[in-house]
Amino acid sequence: MNDWNVIDMALPLRSWTRNVPLVEGLQLICLAEDGMSVTEWRSRADDVLPHTDPGYRQTLLRLVQRMFLDVDPSNTTILETPYLRLLREGDEKRRKDLFFGRYALAHPWCLLAARRLILPRIERFGPEAEVTTEEWDAFVSTYMEGSASDASRRKTRSTITGVFQHLGVLDREGASSAPTRPRRASPDAQAFGWMVADQLSSQLIGRATRDWVATLSDAAQLFAVTPEDAQDLIRKAVGTGELRAVKLGEERGVMPAAN
Repeated sequence: MNDWNVIDMALPLRSWTRNVPLVEGLQLICLAEDGMSVTEWRSRADDVLPHTDPGYRQTLLRLVQRMFLDVDPSNTTILETPYLRLLREGDEKRRKDLFFGRYALAHPWCLLAARRLILPRIERFGPEAEVTTEEWDAFVSTYMEGSASDASRRKTRSTITGVFQHLGVLDREGASSAPTRPRRASPDAQAFGWMVADQLSSQLIGRATRDWVATLSDAAQLFAVTPEDAQDLIRKAVGTGELRAVKLGEERGVMPAAN
């Protein structure tokens, strides 16, 4: 089954109205430790949040746990993973790319927007590409469940465009109603490598050619990188150990490195 059909099976999509702020999200993720119980993590995380609304705190903890923490099959114990290691050790750029890369992977809206709006617009218009607010609204309306309110549609559009702005794929000047300008991002190589390795592992792909990674992987599409830049990112990720070089017949490939 190809990636496009997987997205099609999820349609129509629900609204996306609840967000995890970057600063608080990173703070809560970095509290996680190998072998820590989820209950202990939630207790520690709840203590550091400054918000007085207990409902907001619990919603934020639930979102961070679901989207960013890796746990054992019983869903009770946190596991140390390459993601946590890279996040703790990374500089500001790497941490931001890791955070929003995983954030984007948690919602089908982002891959859908990349494949059906952002990438086609870049490929057709290059540096002159732009997407108006009206076009974003039409995109959301096309794929969202019909029962969603207008407010949910507007919030979903704002959330999607906000994630891609953080990924470095959209620019906007002026008011929030101004057109967005799609562009090729320049992600951190280790964050890019982690996203590739995670897809190969989580989707049971195992290994893939470098050409596939450079064009069809989730990382390549979400960051809208050129195939040439993606090949350079792959080489760097192999060099730093996020990916392992392999041969696939006569082609060069990669697979996740051992944890």
